[in-house]
Amino acid sequence: MITFRSHTRDDIPFRVIWLNNKKATQYALDNPDHKTTIKKQSQWFDDYERESRLKRKKFLTILYNNEPVGFMGLSNIDSKKKTAKIFILIGEDKHRGKRCR
Repeated sequence: MITFRSHTRDDIPFRVIWLNNKKATQYALDNPDHKTTIKKQSQWFDDYERESRLKRKKFLTILYNNEPVGFMGLSNIDSKKKTAKIFILIGEDKHRGKRCR
């Protein structure tokens, strides 16, 4: 079963693994060859918390049978125009490309 929960600091180690996985990022990032670290993702999370308080961003962790497998987010949220950009990344290779039932 696929479920979602709010993205938390506890997800930072998953983010590092997933964002450093070229198979996971090849179509999702402008530069899939980049590398990230716990420190960089901790800084990202600090910025994310500020942006989410301003209701400009919202990230969720994607779970499959309660196991984190990826994340998704809304950014550039404009409540007046009712628009946002969506981002989905399935970080675990064994879960990418599968159909939901």
